[in-house]
Amino acid sequence: WDTQRPADTPGCGSLLAGFEPDTPTDKLVPVPLKHTDVRAHVGGLIASTVVTQTFDNPYSSKIEAVYVFPLPQNAAVNEFVMTIGERRIRGIIRDKAEAEQIYQEARSQGYVASLLTQERPNVFTQKVANIEPGRAIDVAVTYFHTLPYRDGSFEYVFPMVVGPRFN
Repeated sequence: WDTQRPADTPGCGSLLAGFEPDTPTDKLVPVPLKHTDVRAHVGGLIASTVVTQTFDNPYSSKIEAVYVFPLPQNAAVNEFVMTIGERRIRGIIRDKAEAEQIYQEARSQGYVASLLTQERPNVFTQKVANIEPGRAIDVAVTYFHTLPYRDGSFEYVFPMVVGPRFN
């Protein structure tokens, strides 16, 4: 999936879906965001943040979804959990090629499957295959990052947009 978008397209924690396997990027449709919950804990110069977003699959067929979200530049993802109905999908770290193969096999067999990849240091993409019609989708990301110290105080920033990248 090519997750690059034109500079004028909003990009704040979006979930895009395709109705056919390998849907081209320009044919993806947005899945509506219902709610965002952010909980942060700051302890000294380390911040721990849990971001939970709730989406719906309002369509009448299964979809494969791509979720793109920003993080602070120096963040490290600690946990990624996607909940669809009663099913909780927790991320497990694997070699990139192995993870892609596992995902493709599960997707082709009709199982709900999930794949998280790092696009660049502050942008992650999650693919989820075979989401059933009418299901609610909760995406929860937990990450840690250090806080910059300037002029006697720490600064906490919560990123909300995947900005355009210029090479």
